[in-house]
Amino acid sequence: MEDKNTYVTSNFKEKSYLEETTSDDFGFDWEGDGYFEIIGDNSWDKTESGLIEINRLIDELISLREKGSNYVGCEYHCDHRELELFGFKLTPSTQEEIDYHKEKEKEIQRNKYLEEIKYYQKKIDDLSKFV
Repeated sequence: MEDKNTYVTSNFKEKSYLEETTSDDFGFDWEGDGYFEIIGDNSWDKTESGLIEINRLIDELISLREKGSNYVGCEYHCDHRELELFGFKLTPSTQEEIDYHKEKEKEIQRNKYLEEIKYYQKKIDDLSKFV
């Protein structure tokens, strides 16, 4: 029977950050100016992430691609008002990578079974004291 599984190898390349700078983008000075407010449609009504100027994001994505990434994960870090980008290179797995992966899975499962055996053996030993 033919194996219908598809394996893709993922390699982490780089994590980068884009700080939200909406106020700076419009020339606001937190030291000297009074108050900055975005009026109209509130981004927080649509998304929990902050706003990043699209050209900065495109430039960062291009940079990640130039460093070998072809996929990216994105998270907004609300404490630091920044977008975290995680660059990954995903490629079809080689047979060697698949074999290694399967052996590692077997080893992990084997170790789980051994831990279970130890647990139940201890229970049996403890309970056998009462018989």
